[in-house]
Amino acid sequence: MQRSFASALIALLMLLPVWAPAERQPLAVLELTSCNAFSGNVNALAQAINQPFIAMGVNGWLSQVTACPNLTGVDVNKPLRLIVLPPETEGLPPVTAAILPLLDQGELMLGALRGAFETSTQDGDIHAFTGA
Repeated sequence: MQRSFASALIALLMLLPVWAPAERQPLAVLELTSCNAFSGNVNALAQAINQPFIAMGVNGWLSQVTACPNLTGVDVNKPLRLIVLPPETEGLPPVTAAILPLLDQGELMLGALRGAFETSTQDGDIHAFTGA
């Protein structure tokens, strides 16, 4: 029960910058079996089409779209969800939010985020990070 609560808090942390009003419906929702399964499938595809360089950036891409440095604190063997929302301002790129399974109560991920961003603030259970 405690682990689920921590996962929900981290999900809120990841969604906070893109909290969507009702008119901002997701453009896409991508559910992955796990980070490891996704990496393995991309690697198999890359080998099948003889383009091994395709698989080289998978974990970096996952780190980037989840805003989680090196996937630190993420349980890479459990399902995750990526949500693509339209931008708040026309002409900007879409915004990505992630719902991630955690290895612990969120301490590993919070430490990684604090190290990756210039400033962090906390209001109760809500953490905000700025200045990457």
